[in-house]
Amino acid sequence: LTDAYIAHIKLEKRGRPGHEKGAPMEYLIQRGVHFLFMKPPMKPGEYRQVYFRVEGGFVHAEMFTYDAELMKRLGRKFPDSIEYIDFESYLDEWMQTMPTLTVDEIAAGYEEFRDFYFLHNDDSEREQAIISYLQERLEHPQDP
Repeated sequence: LTDAYIAHIKLEKRGRPGHEKGAPMEYLIQRGVHFLFMKPPMKPGEYRQVYFRVEGGFVHAEMFTYDAELMKRLGRKFPDSIEYIDFESYLDEWMQTMPTLTVDEIAAGYEEFRDFYFLHNDDSEREQAIISYLQERLEHPQDP
């Protein structure tokens, strides 16, 4: 209601006032939104799902960006009230599968992970490892 950009988005159909307009994912990321609650996922990825315990059960949210420090703080402060996939561990496992992936799959994975994680966290070691591996595969496509 108070965001000028969202307020000027063309209304597609009438609905519940204050809940009728949706912002594009790119805009929400630009604004620094971390979670979208109780909506269908905008992007696939099990690592994007997070659940917060509230009275009566868990509430689902989708992560737009993974802020490692924020997630660690939430996990420490509310250990029984939040469930999420530690993305750094997920990324380590994904990196182990790179030899089985095509160059296009690695490039697409890196692009997704760059937007979700690398642009928001200081993790040049993992990022450089992916970039170097991808470059090596591009230079020597016959090698695994």
